[in-house]
Amino acid sequence: MKPDAEISSFHGVGIATAFALGRKLGYKVPEDVSLYAVEIRDNLTFGEECTEEVRGKIELIADQIIEEEKL
Repeated sequence: MKPDAEISSFHGVGIATAFALGRKLGYKVPEDVSLYAVEIRDNLTFGEECTEEVRGKIELIADQIIEEEKL
């Protein structure tokens, strides 16, 4: 984030800018962050539950993250 950058809305702030802003405001922000995402097949259908396809992969995904992050 540029020191003179202006933020008129937090809705369009990316994660790098959010972290830079947090540091600038004196918050303890980690140096390294891992992000994991699950690609969606249908972006028009919304719900609160995982699809069967995702639900069936949760354990595998969790195991991969645990291994990758050495947790």
